[in-house]
Amino acid sequence: MIRHSLLWPTISLAAALGAFFSVRGVLPELPPPVTLSNQNTGKNGGAPLQATPAGEEDPLLWRLRLLEALEKADPASLREMFQSETTPRREKRAVAQRWAETDAEGLFDFLKGLSRTAWDQDGEQFEAVRGILFRTWALRNADAALTAAGSLSNRPQFRAARWEVVQTLFTSDPVKAFESAAKLQMMPGGDRLVDSVWKKDPSAFLKAAGNAPAGAFKNPEIHDAVDNAFGELVKQNPGAAAEWLKTRPPEQQGKLWERMACRFAEVDPAGAQAWFKETPPSAQREKAGAEMIKALAKKDPDAALEWLQDNLEGGRTAGFFHLAGAMAEKGVDFAKQLLEAMPAGAPRDLVVTAIAQNWAKKEFKPAMAWVLSLPADDPGRAGTIAQLGYQWTRNDLPGAAAFFRDQASEMERGYLEPNLIQAFSAKDLAGGLAWADSLSPPVKNQAYSRFYEVALQENKIPEVIAAVEKLPAAQQEAVAGMIAGSVMDSRYNDPVEDARLVNSLKQIPQHLRQSARAAIEKNGFVNGFVNPSRKEAALEALK
Repeated sequence: MIRHSLLWPTISLAAALGAFFSVRGVLPELPPPVTLSNQNTGKNGGAPLQATPAGEEDPLLWRLRLLEALEKADPASLREMFQSETTPRREKRAVAQRWAETDAEGLFDFLKGLSRTAWDQDGEQFEAVRGILFRTWALRNADAALTAAGSLSNRPQFRAARWEVVQTLFTSDPVKAFESAAKLQMMPGGDRLVDSVWKKDPSAFLKAAGNAPAGAFKNPEIHDAVDNAFGELVKQNPGAAAEWLKTRPPEQQGKLWERMACRFAEVDPAGAQAWFKETPPSAQREKAGAEMIKALAKKDPDAALEWLQDNLEGGRTAGFFHLAGAMAEKGVDFAKQLLEAMPAGAPRDLVVTAIAQNWAKKEFKPAMAWVLSLPADDPGRAGTIAQLGYQWTRNDLPGAAAFFRDQASEMERGYLEPNLIQAFSAKDLAGGLAWADSLSPPVKNQAYSRFYEVALQENKIPEVIAAVEKLPAAQQEAVAGMIAGSVMDSRYNDPVEDARLVNSLKQIPQHLRQSARAAIEKNGFVNGFVNPSRKEAALEALK
């Protein structure tokens, strides 16, 4: 019987495999051989194949019998075959492929009807079947597949379905793929779906991108894929990449140049500069030139600065900023050279900060000294102090405290004070209170209040009180009043924390409570508004 049965498969093997090429594409490697019977066939001969433990049938025959059963099966039989417990789990994907080819709507309704519990029980299997459905459906009726996928896009199980349709469209209808992708939301893994397309042939992918409709690059995953494809083409054939850029319409070039220019300059600096000169002036071109500076500066900052000054106009400020890191690596003299070449304005101020931050990573004190050497009214100085304030108070607390007291502008004090309070509270609380006492009256009051706030947050109020009692008597009373005023004018959104703030007044020593009560009686407000209940609670805590 077995020898006789071999004749038909041998004769019709090529036809069977050709007819079911797409099915074979999803078939995994065979599990151990089993004997398949087809005794319970339906009216169309498509009932599920039965697996028996006999283990005698040839694997090739087994596969051909599966293909034969799928060929004869109608949608109802395919559904039955897919749901049958006797169909091997891995062969169900071949069943799903045939089902998607003959009745995509039916398979969609089946998957749509599954509960979340059913998905969770075998998520890997159903995600694979979902991919088979939407990729197959996209080849036959992309609009219907996109509509169906979109109707369930709020269900986690179907979130990737529209991307699966688009991925297929990139191989069958690239223009429609770009158009459809522009309408999709970002999703984790979306870029990988597109990457699997462009990596096969970057040149062909870019050609399709060049014919894409308006708005096609709005989706970040698509934009990244085009950018990556261009980067790969630059590596393979810089001349072809440059020619591709030149052939794009002006409105499309503006969407691509900014990022691609950096890629081009990394791989072929001379070619990128030649391309830039041949391109008509525009705002997008200036942005592209600024992006080129990123790559040029890594190889030769001096040459990059010279090229910037000779070629950029609208992109000069951005280009200067990109140069800052590379110039800072070479030291303050080069940093000054860069700043002197820049016009005044916010970009120039950001360059000051970028230079200082890069320099401070290697040598903090010389970098900070350079910042302080800038004119007192230099906006770049104040902004840099804001960025480096934490590091400064940790690296040179006495120097930062002295600068705050003797030289800082009002803006610089606002940036630096929180960092000083935190550093003194952590390292030298008594020294911090002595420093606060050396400040001018308006600044002094605020500093004492800030110390108390930090102490409350860090459960260090006893330490603050102990430090206060070391001050002269008159100063102790003044500080107690400032602490009470600070408590009255502060409030937490959390009722428990707010009550703890008010009750913290109980830790003020008895001999200082009169001064604290007087400060509350005088003001009794919270953020400028009278609050009788809070005032009463505070006075009660100070009895």
